[in-house]
Order: sequence, then C-alpha cells, then structure tokens
Amino acid sequence: MKLHLFNLFHLGDLFFNRPIVQNIVTSNPSCEVHMYCLYNFAMFQDIPGLTVHRAQTHPEWYILRNNMPFFKIDDDTIAVNLWIATLFMNASSGYTQDQIECQFYNYQIALSNVFRSMMGYMNVSLSLSILNKMELIPTLPPVPMDTFTAWHQDHMNSRLVFYYNYNPKSGQPVSFSDHTPILIRLTTEYPDTFFLVPSAGPELSSIRNIIDCEKEFGYGPVESGENAIQLSNVADVCDYSIHFDVGACFYYLNRNLYHSKHTVLHVAIHDYYYRKLVSNFPIEDPVRNKIRYIQTKNDCVPLLNALRDSS
Repeated sequence: MKLHLFNLFHLGDLFFNRPIVQNIVTSNPSCEVHMYCLYNFAMFQDIPGLTVHRAQTHPEWYILRNNMPFFKIDDDTIAVNLWIATLFMNASSGYTQDQIECQFYNYQIALSNVFRSMMGYMNVSLSLSILNKMELIPTLPPVPMDTFTAWHQDHMNSRLVFYYNYNPKSGQPVSFSDHTPILIRLTTEYPDTFFLVPSAGPELSSIRNIIDCEKEFGYGPVESGENAIQLSNVADVCDYSIHFDVGACFYYLNRNLYHSKHTVLHVAIHDYYYRKLVSNFPIEDPVRNKIRYIQTKNDCVPLLNALRDSS
C-alpha cells in the first residue's frame, strides 16, 4: 500500500509535521510513504523510508489543492492531508482549532481519530502510534553549518543576539512590522553586542554590529527550506534569540533547546501562540524557563529591558 502525505502550507506548518511524518513512516513499515510539499523539503529528507517530492509533481495536484482531509487515488494509494485546518474542519477529528493549533499532542490525537475514520471508510489497515510530549518535540535535520561555525569560532567571547526579522506569510499580527528602526535602536544601545539577522537591508548593512546571515554565511531563502534550519542552529549558540508570531520563528521549539545556549524571547502583541507553544513541554519541565514572553506593540522598551537584564 502507498501513502501520499501532503501539506501545502508554510515553514511552521511543515516543521510541526516532522515528528508526525516520522511516526507515520515508523508505524506503517509495510507501506510505501511519500511526502509532498511546495517547499521545505529539507525538513523531511533525512527520514528513513520516506520519499519527498515537490507537490506540483503529484498526479492529483489539483485535488491536493482542494485541501480534502484524505482521498483514495487508486486501489493501492491513499492521500492524507496533514495541514492543521483539515483536522479542525473534519468532524471525525473531535477537536477545534483552538484545541490543536500549535499543540502537538492534541494534533496527534486528532490525526489518529481521522486515521480511524479513514480506515473504516476505506477499509484499509493503518497505524499511528501515540507518542508522549517529549517524543513530539521536533528535532532538526542535519544541514551544512561550516561557514557560520568558522565565524563563531572567532566570536566565542562576544555577546551574540539572534533577531528574526522576517515577517509572517499567514497574516499574524506582529509587534513590529518594520524591524529596521528597532534593530538600529538595539545596536545603538548595545554597541558591543553582535545582532545576527536572517537578512539586512541597505539601512542596516553599514552597521558594524549587524551580521547579515544571508550575506555572511549564505543562509538566504531557498526552496528546500534549509536556511530556516540553519538560522535556528545559529540562534542556538547565541546568548538570546528574539522571535515573533511567525511560523519559522517557532523553530525554537525543538529538542536542541535542552542543551542550547540561548534564552528565547518570544515577542508578541498577545500570548496566544506563546501559551500554546510552551504547553508542548510538561508543566514541570525546566526548559520552559528558557522561553520568556515579552508583550509589546510598537514599543521596543520591553525588549531593550529584557536584554539589559543580563548585560
């Protein structure tokens, strides 16, 4: 039997799918499993037993775009949509959007309910193991880091802050729609701190303590999504990493957090996503203390103060 998994959405959606895709492959060893996505192929390419494709190459591409929860392609092939919205819009999942958005354990249970419904409806035999919270925290696949590693060796004694200055693709409201004046203020207030950003525009490129990760290390946007993983690895070795309500920012929620150096500053207008993200860790888990919430809207003073606490 063949399983065609697919998710046609953004970096955060696909990142959160990684442990589920691994689980589906492991739980169904007799199945031939394929993953179809528009980009971010690097998130899945190291999973043994999985073949990754561009979604546009799928023989039923136009049906995939309709966001059906599952459908039969032929007598030997079933397509399963892993996008979160297909779960909370599907009555058989038993969950609402608020119950599963950014919450890995509930998402897993909702998907297992859909699997049961699909098996009964299509008379097929599939499995989905129920993983604990720790097992559902995503890992990051290996990616080349040589250029940054060489730079970091020369700056081991410097104070480093990673600042994710990309804006969301899904329309989430964020504290600062224009990061340039915020970064200018931060670099002025902390002239001895290096601020590493995914990409620096012309107004930032001349600032001595701004490090453009795209220009300096070659970690610019690529179809494979490898750059988002590389940027998360950069953040891991900084003293602080500053993230917003943006899908790729949520990459901080990975198992490296247990041994990485950085304190995560989750900056947002409200704590909707922050609360959901930290709920993925058991309540007694000390790693929660590494993630701090900063509420602000068009005011960088709370962020300045958070960095000042340890300077």
